[in-house]
Amino acid sequence: MILTFDGPAAGVGNKMTRASENPQVGNGTQEITASAPNERVESAPRFGDMGLNPVGRWMGLMMDGWIGPDFETGLGNLKTLVE
Repeated sequence: MILTFDGPAAGVGNKMTRASENPQVGNGTQEITASAPNERVESAPRFGDMGLNPVGRWMGLMMDGWIGPDFETGLGNLKTLVE
């Protein structure tokens, strides 16, 4: 996987792009869209082009259910760490 970072070093507009030939990783971006120091960070993950075919679109719809719990667990761990 290749990671690249664009925009400011921190805060709104910071963007990470990933590229991988591994189909379980794929390509995509995550950009910080809002932040409040010591309170919260909001980001917009994008999982690349899910395609115009029905299977690709179905995968896009299912993505939140598949990885949402992992994000919640990770954020809970991060919260515990910083507190």
